[in-house]
Amino acid sequence: MTMEEIFKGTKEFKHEVFGKVQLELNQFGLYIYNANVKQLVDVRGHEYFSYLGQKTQMEIIAIQREGEGKKEEINVKAKVKIYENLREAEVAEANAELAQKKAGWTQASRVAEVESEKAVALRDAELQREVERMNALATTEKLKAELLTKASVEYDTKVYNLNCSSQLGESISNFNLGFVDFHLEIDWLMNAID
Repeated sequence: MTMEEIFKGTKEFKHEVFGKVQLELNQFGLYIYNANVKQLVDVRGHEYFSYLGQKTQMEIIAIQREGEGKKEEINVKAKVKIYENLREAEVAEANAELAQKKAGWTQASRVAEVESEKAVALRDAELQREVERMNALATTEKLKAELLTKASVEYDTKVYNLNCSSQLGESISNFNLGFVDFHLEIDWLMNAID
């Protein structure tokens, strides 16, 4: 066995020594019931065991540092992951807000478009009604003009004829009565047209 194996594996060393020494003691009829390795001590000037102890302690410290480093690395990774998750949540929330606002804008745009279409249709209806009213007025005025012209011509003709006749006074009064009746008839027609 090497010194390092003896230092690290004291139980194996004990069994090895125990087995070899027991073979020698068997010649004398002696038997080893118990044996312990109390301590491995360096001889002055040769500090092999203390060197191995320091090396073992340094390995333990290195392992502890490595464990602490890994622990810190895990903590950093966990914090980074938490930060990333928070950022992803914020981005998702912002995207949801944006989608909600876009939906609101789209709805407002559609409402404005419908209202605009209604306003245009209402204005078209008003204009159509105004055109129809103006056409009716023009037709009424035309009819009035035609009827008044006809009545005026008839009146002038009758007046002329009455002037020519010997019964001028009687004819004029009859004509005036007829003209009043005719004028009443025109008024009645105009009211019917309106």
